[in-house]
Amino acid sequence: MQVAFLTEGATEHAVPFGGSGTEPWEKSSALQILVERILGLRGRIEMCPTAGRRPGAGPILKTGVRFLRDAVRRGARGAVMLIDADGRGQERLKRLREHRERLYDKGARFHLPVAVGVAVETIEAWLLADEDALARVLGVRQRPDQIGSPEDLKGTKGGGDDPKARLHGWLRQDTEIPRGFLQQVNALIREIDLDVVAQRCPKGFAPFREEVLRNLGPLFAPPIRHACE
Repeated sequence: MQVAFLTEGATEHAVPFGGSGTEPWEKSSALQILVERILGLRGRIEMCPTAGRRPGAGPILKTGVRFLRDAVRRGARGAVMLIDADGRGQERLKRLREHRERLYDKGARFHLPVAVGVAVETIEAWLLADEDALARVLGVRQRPDQIGSPEDLKGTKGGGDDPKARLHGWLRQDTEIPRGFLQQVNALIREIDLDVVAQRCPKGFAPFREEVLRNLGPLFAPPIRHACE
């Protein structure tokens, strides 16, 4: 079943650190894998061929309705929009919800199930929440030190308290090639305990998981068979 994904970041699309997304190998969307895990699926979601990555949250907040309309026209059965909070989580979440409502106002044929979310402060914080999973992916016995609440990491971009920099620092310790980083990101998403992430990221991941279950879950639910059938 095709689902359209709109997100701003390279990590969500499993693009290597510093990469362009045009590297010559097959890539899986990290966000796609995460949504499949939330729904208890594996390999049942096909990415709808839309222009699903934008450089930053600004363009997404401006073109969200256009993206959703395009997803409907291309045959998507559902859609996911996820952006980073960057200190404006509630404001951005409100804007995403407005895009969804504006889509529905265009008529019944545009009633596409849409899950929206804002990662606090970035999706990399979610991937840092389960240190045991990170240790398994890195192949080390001693897990990384717990960092308290990952959602409190709000340091200067590229600094030690920046969740993006911290995640990239860990995952690049034993890989020198971009493809290795890509594989580690996807492996980490497949390993993390979603309950642990929800507990430690209650502002961003927990409500996003509920959005996905509520809005996309029914698409994959088995049909109800009545006794007379």
